[in-house]
Amino acid sequence: MDEITALVVPYRKKLGQTQYLLHKELIDKWDQRMDRCGICISGDLESIEKEILGVLEKEHGYIGDLNEMNSLGVCAGDRSTSNTYYLYAIDLSKAKISDPKLQENAEKHFWASDQVLLESIDAQMITCYAKIQYLLM
Repeated sequence: MDEITALVVPYRKKLGQTQYLLHKELIDKWDQRMDRCGICISGDLESIEKEILGVLEKEHGYIGDLNEMNSLGVCAGDRSTSNTYYLYAIDLSKAKISDPKLQENAEKHFWASDQVLLESIDAQMITCYAKIQYLLM
């Protein structure tokens, strides 16, 4: 089985606006500022969606639903390699909370507005956002 890398941008509707679940990550050899990132998961193509749900529950405290997950296609990793990302979005508007302590851990992850997501330097995340806007909203 081939291992793939999936980029997931969970979102929810709250007070008439869309918010995106992002996390902060210090990218080695880049700078000392924590960057805003989507959730990156590696696994095999057959089970990646179940792995995404597992990570959302284990690390973020949300019990997601496969019916709320959307595949958004594939995006190039960068121009100089053949790396690709499988893009996913999942609506957590109705998701149950498995562990409130994880859900409230703002140091690791946070809900962001459109503007905050668009300030990201991550090209794959911007592609994911554009596809969410075009295909899902």
